[in-house]
Amino acid sequence: MKLLSLKANKSSFHTVTFNVDRPTYILGRQATPEELQRGKTYNGVGKSLIIRLVHFCLGTEPIVEFEKKLPGWEFELTFEIAGQQFSSVRSTD
Repeated sequence: MKLLSLKANKSSFHTVTFNVDRPTYILGRQATPEELQRGKTYNGVGKSLIIRLVHFCLGTEPIVEFEKKLPGWEFELTFEIAGQQFSSVRSTD
């Protein structure tokens, strides 16, 4: 399976386009490095959320946190298996 893209029905979500012929690296850059807090290893750019959304689109159980915090959102994961393209669309509702 090759992941191709992850998008949403809301313009505030930036479409993620995966590399099809090499690994995709999702890197985060802290917007305010001067506010570095010891012990905090996250920076809020959405790396873990992308993984959760891929899992969600592939059929995990409903995620209550998504229902509460993202009502009305739909996510679409486009992927390829054996040269054939598929899309999975899932609503948080």
